Amino acid sequence: MVRPTFRRLLVYIALLVALLTVTRSTAESRDTEPFTPSRVVTPPTMLPSNEPRRVAAALPAAPKAVALAREQSVSRQPEVPCPAEPARSCSAERPKTNFSVGVLERRQAVVDALRHAWDSYRRVAWGKDELHPLTNTSTSGVYGLSIVSALDTLWLAGLKEEFARGVAWICGELRLRQHMQQNVFEFTIRMLGGLLGAFLISGEIHDCLINRAVEVGDVILKAFKEPHGMPAANIDMVTYSTSNHGWANGVVLAEVGTLQLELRTLTWLTGNSAYAAAGDRAFRGLVELLPSSGLGFTFIQVNQAKLKWGSEHVNLGGRSDSFYEYLLKQWLLTARSDDGLRDVFVRSANGILEQLMTRAGNTTVILQMDHGVRKAEIDHLACFVGGLFALAGDALG
Repeated sequence: MVRPTFRRLLVYIALLVALLTVTRSTAESRDTEPFTPSRVVTPPTMLPSNEPRRVAAALPAAPKAVALAREQSVSRQPEVPCPAEPARSCSAERPKTNFSVGVLERRQAVVDALRHAWDSYRRVAWGKDELHPLTNTSTSGVYGLSIVSALDTLWLAGLKEEFARGVAWICGELRLRQHMQQNVFEFTIRMLGGLLGAFLISGEIHDCLINRAVEVGDVILKAFKEPHGMPAANIDMVTYSTSNHGWANGVVLAEVGTLQLELRTLTWLTGNSAYAAAGDRAFRGLVELLPSSGLGFTFIQVNQAKLKWGSEHVNLGGRSDSFYEYLLKQWLLTARSDDGLRDVFVRSANGILEQLMTRAGNTTVILQMDHGVRKAEIDHLACFVGGLFALAGDALG
């Protein structure tokens, strides 16, 4: 799905901050203590939670949350075999890049760019959903989505004053119940995900963030009211009336398969199993439809209690992308304990490698497929696959 420009900019900046932070800390020992449901991960250490009202000790699947990035080993390098010819000594060591040169300057440049973007948004679009940087105007949305989804990035960059200003707006001015149709998928990943991410990464000290997350989760639950278990595409925030995309002939693979991380985390933090149960039911419906290749089609037709594919188009870009991303991350969210989730991801990954991936000169590309025939088309939203496979290689060993 296409993301707003401002959100995409913040994501890029967050990735740069994370990369530069990791390069400075790879020599430090990593915390490998097993994660349990009664503990909450907050950088740089794992702190115990003393608030049972939010943590259900019986839940089997505790999220890895911000510890996930810390577990990815950037120091582990694959072995480089010595060449057979010419015969000479070979150290088989991969050349190392010196990332320490100018690292502080680069880090500061990233932080300065983030502060500039945030200050511009605050000046001309505060409380609106998006900023248009070329015209210095904003969209009409009033849910402050750019504030909510930027909070964890601000925290990572050390911009605590800006973070506090955003939290204050959410706690004091955000009004969720307004007559406006919201896309369930976008509202889940941006609003609910943003609130949960900010709550966890800042050490669970802002109760209003989790309270607002519960408000959002309760509205999202009302989109899951059909017998087939799939959520509607859109929901009115006041009347809770729902609708699907007319052009989709049902629901969209990426939209219904990209809710589970947020809903499971909300269950884990509140002890209310209804959130995870709704997402899991939709996910099981998708898995039951998947062919042996593990590759789903773009649209799913919904007819009462029956589900069937509404197209024969396969891609890893728009309308499909994050379904495959969440397959792996759902397994990681269970502390790698749910073999069923792992197996679904592995099946889909093999399908990608066998049916969609090819070489064009020295470049590996991800194609699309219609009615079983590969098409020489590439979607820019499929660019996440390289990172997905890198994460999978590290996690699966």
